[in-house]
Amino acid sequence: MNPHQILERLITLERRVRQVYRNLSEHPQCAAAQRALWQAMADDETHDIVALERSAYVCDVMDHPPDIPDDMLAGVEAVVTAAETVVQDSGLTEDEALRQALHLEESELNRLEDAWLHGFRITTSLLLRALAPDMQTHIGRLVDAVHSSSADPSLHAQANALGAAYHKHHDTVARSQASG
Repeated sequence: MNPHQILERLITLERRVRQVYRNLSEHPQCAAAQRALWQAMADDETHDIVALERSAYVCDVMDHPPDIPDDMLAGVEAVVTAAETVVQDSGLTEDEALRQALHLEESELNRLEDAWLHGFRITTSLLLRALAPDMQTHIGRLVDAVHSSSADPSLHAQANALGAAYHKHHDTVARSQASG
């Protein structure tokens, strides 16, 4: 798959994730605090989409296009499709909505987008990243919502694992940028 095809699939997936969050914000049983969460998550996805769309203009000068296997993209698509299906349920609980959001954020999509942006020269990459949301804030918002809204210990554990994984990734990226 060429870089333009990879980019188009990433943008399509980000748009679908944004729509899942929008659908959650419009759910009839959604409390005001949850509605604000889902709207903020959708806004973050919009920033991801903008960063990816802007990268299309410089795609041809990418230094290191990522090699993203079709099966990895198919796995992300399966997670997104499952979330799209679940959020259509009129009896969707708050815990299930949070669980689906955790599944979306645990998927490889954020790492694939990160790999895409790393494929550019450092200055271009930094400019594109400035358009994207801060992932620590994005993930932290979701983790905080789980802890404040759910009493399900397995959901808390899942949120904690996601938060720890992103914190570790953030530290690794910061160290590599400082040394490189």
